[in-house]
Amino acid sequence: IIQDPKFNNAFGEIQGDKIKRIPEEFKEAAAHQPLLYHTSFLAMTRLPATEITKPDFVEQIMGLYQLTLPFAKFLS
Repeated sequence: IIQDPKFNNAFGEIQGDKIKRIPEEFKEAAAHQPLLYHTSFLAMTRLPATEITKPDFVEQIMGLYQLTLPFAKFLS
C-alpha cells in the first residue's frame, strides 16, 4: 500500500513515533520491515499556503484523504 506510486508521491515515507529497542523475536522481521518500530503511523504532506484559497482545495484534500484509506483500513 505504501509503495503504491500515488501514495508514495503524495506522502513519501511514513512518519510517526518509534520505539528504540524492539523485542528480540521481532528483530529479524524488523530488518525487513522497519515499520515494526513504529508506535504511530502518519502519512503527511506539505502544501503551499496559497493552495487554501484555490477553488479546488477541498477536492485536493479529499483526494489525499482517499489515498490514505487503504493504509488506514489495513491498520484497523
